[in-house]
Amino acid sequence: MILSQGMADKMWAEKRRLIPVVNRPDFSRVFVIDYTDKGARFNILDLFHESTRTEFKVWTNEYPQILLKDDCAELLTKAGFTHTDFYGSYSFTPYDKTTSDILICVACK
Repeated sequence: MILSQGMADKMWAEKRRLIPVVNRPDFSRVFVIDYTDKGARFNILDLFHESTRTEFKVWTNEYPQILLKDDCAELLTKAGFTHTDFYGSYSFTPYDKTTSDILICVACK
């Protein structure tokens, strides 16, 4: 199983509110994050910069509880997964709680 929710230990610790995610000539995406005690609400602003498409869209994703590395390791073990690896990128860089911008879990039963 592969699991990634877009939040890493570093990001949770910093609690940055405004995050530019994509900035291309044709499209931009910005996250504005409202943190709660255990979760977060991602308010997403999509801006289209094409000559034929100049609208924007606003939408929200609600995460009642953010699962960080230790949470994932514990829950995956309880669910019967016997081998779990954590990466900080899609290039299989080892996960580091203080420097990784993304958390990717790969678990096997």
